[in-house]
Formats: sequence, C-alpha cells, structure tokens
Amino acid sequence: MNIELYFFSFGFRFCLLLAFAFLGGCKGEHSRQRMEEAPGSGRQEKQELLEKYGRRVRGNSQNPLLYYQKAKIELEFGDTLEAIASLQKSVQLNDKLPDSWLLLARSSMQLEPVVAEDALKHYHRLQTPSLTFFLLQTDFLVDEEQPEEALQFITEVVRKNPGHPDLLNKKASVELYLKDTAEAVRIYRESLAQYFNREAFDRLFAVYVASGRDRLAVRLLDNLPAEFRGDTRLLAEKAGLFFDHKNWTESQRLYQMLLSEDSLRTDWLNRLAATYLERGRYDSSLLYSQKAERLDSLNTMAWELSANAWNKRGYYWRARKDYRTLLQIDTANAIAKEELAQVEIKIANLRKKRDEQQKESENDSTALNQ
Repeated sequence: MNIELYFFSFGFRFCLLLAFAFLGGCKGEHSRQRMEEAPGSGRQEKQELLEKYGRRVRGNSQNPLLYYQKAKIELEFGDTLEAIASLQKSVQLNDKLPDSWLLLARSSMQLEPVVAEDALKHYHRLQTPSLTFFLLQTDFLVDEEQPEEALQFITEVVRKNPGHPDLLNKKASVELYLKDTAEAVRIYRESLAQYFNREAFDRLFAVYVASGRDRLAVRLLDNLPAEFRGDTRLLAEKAGLFFDHKNWTESQRLYQMLLSEDSLRTDWLNRLAATYLERGRYDSSLLYSQKAERLDSLNTMAWELSANAWNKRGYYWRARKDYRTLLQIDTANAIAKEELAQVEIKIANLRKKRDEQQKESENDSTALNQ
C-alpha cells in the first residue's frame, strides 16, 4: 500500500487523530514500564545523565538536540512539565526536527492538548506518517468506545495489505473486544501461518486456555519453533496461564520442565508444589514446598503449602508447626490463623478421643481383674 497516498486520501484532520493515537497509545504503558525500571541504580544513572545534559545545555544553550535528549530523560523521571519546556525550547531553536515535535506532542497530550495539536501539525509537515499510525488509530477508536469503526478501519487496511501479521493481529484484537472469539482465533491462526510471531502466539494461546480448549493450547505449545522451545520466559508465562485456569496437569508438566533448567527458582517450586497439592498428591507437594523452604526460610507460600499438605494428610501436629512458623513470618495472615485454629481443634479432639479410649481400656482391664 502507498501510505502517503492513503494519508492524503483521508486528510489531515483524520491523520491528526492517528497521530494522537500513536503518541498517546497504550495509555502510557511504555512510560510506566520505564518508570518501573527506574528505581535503584538505574534511577541514579538517569539522574547523573540528567545532570550531565543540564550542564551541556548551560554550556551550549543553542543546541536543540541537547534539549531533546534532556527532555527524554526528564520523561523517564515523570517530570513532564520540565520535558515540555525542554522540547518547546528544542523546536524554538530548530523547527525542522520531527522527533522533537513528536515527543512534544506525546508529552503534552494530557496536560496541554493545544500544544500537542500544534506539535502534530508541525510533525505532519515534516514527516509522512508510517503504517504505525494506522495500526494505532485502531487502538484510538477502541479507546474512544468506537470498536465497530475500529474494525471497519483496520479491515480496510488489512484488505490493502493482505498477509501482514501486525495488521492481522490488530484486527483479531478488535474482534476479541467485540467478543467474536471464533473470528479472532481464525485471524490469529492466519497471522501465525505467515510466520511465527509472539503476539499472535501469545494471544491465541491465551484465548484457547481461557475458553477451556486446553488441548489446542498444548498442541500450539508443542508446535513451537525449535528456537523458542528453550525460552524459559515463554514457558513460564504459559505455565502461569495454565495454573491460573486450574489446569494442574499441564502447569505441572511445564513447571517440571522449567525446574530442570533452574532447580533453585522458589516461585516455580511453589507453583509445582501447589499443583501436586490440588491433585491430592501430598507427599510430592511436600517434596517441593520443603525444598523451597530450605532455599528461602522466609518463603511464606512454601510454609503455607507445607502446612496445608500436612493438614490434608492428617498430620495435624506437623501442620500446626508449619502454620506457627508461617505466622512468625507473616503475623497478619488471617487465613493461616483460621487454619491454625482449626488444626488446634482437631488436635484437641484427637487427644480427647485418645483419653476416652485409654479410660475405656482401663475400665475394661479393671472389670476383667474383678
């Protein structure tokens, strides 16, 4: 498709919406992700970078690119107003920098929409929109609660660009939003037929698991390209999905595979112990929960799993010991307190029953002796 011709056929006002979608798309997800990565040494490094660019700007106040770089770091810290000021200075010094205009539009979208609109106009004069604009326009329409218009739009783009996985994935996501799961599945499979791509794979796998079609999910996983079969992050995600949807057999299989690669991951040990517990295999559950305890004595989930396994096996004294240990670590755990109280009752009942049996036995012995 000739993107430039497509752009002019829709006109500037329409493509301005596309630009807003591109700049404000995903509701700031990328910004949030960067901010989540900022604490600790990474944040200190960014602070040092900010100070460095601050010194450079003071030493060369007529360099627009320095203001642009400074704004990017300011956005990393969430200093949006400072970033807007830096970008306005950047484009004031040189109004032919599309990246500065684009970042100015993005950063001012929520706080100063008039500035954002003006920035987008300047960006449009300098840069022909890419296909990304049309992809994100779909998100914009969905966010604006116009999913039917979004579907109509992306369908037309797909028609002009057949077999493009990114476009197919976007269309499938709208179908899911409109709850046409069957059509979404068909499109994701078409996307994967072009070439393996994680978005289509992940979404299709999630749809299968969520709709109870676990056999298809397993088949999809078993047909992974060879280069992805050892991808522990991918396998952990899929194991987690199976776990969340209570498919204990498949989550157990995947967590065993993962632990064969890294036997010290306590979160995987916990999950594997939980699958065995849910399936009533208490000895196997204890095997993994106790290993997790040895690796991390403050692992509350491991202590809870062990206590629950002992409790279900009828080893109430062992369960009491582990519940008490758990409550030493997590004193506010209301569930553990309730379980411990129930175990204490069971132990008291067993003692009472034992005492009654012992007394009855003594009475029988006395009667025989008489």
